[in-house]
Amino acid sequence: MKLIKDELMLQAPAIQRRDGMTVEISWDSYPEALRVPQAALLLQIGTNQMYELCRREDFPAVRFGRQFRISKTLLREWFEHQAKSRVANF
Repeated sequence: MKLIKDELMLQAPAIQRRDGMTVEISWDSYPEALRVPQAALLLQIGTNQMYELCRREDFPAVRFGRQFRISKTLLREWFEHQAKSRVANF
């Protein structure tokens, strides 16, 4: 099965504001060093799941005391690698 790179690209999540407006979030609008809630929002998962990922050896997170920082560039590469691996196993 051949993968097209566009199939692996993450879509920008949208947030419903209090005033009812929906705002899309761009990857480019985030800093290179993401906090856990920011990374969770980009992957559209919960913060608890993101903390679990941060504890994995193969995940691009760095611990500073009690806090984690995730590289935005490496997060996207990690995600694409995971998606390719999963498709290759089918």
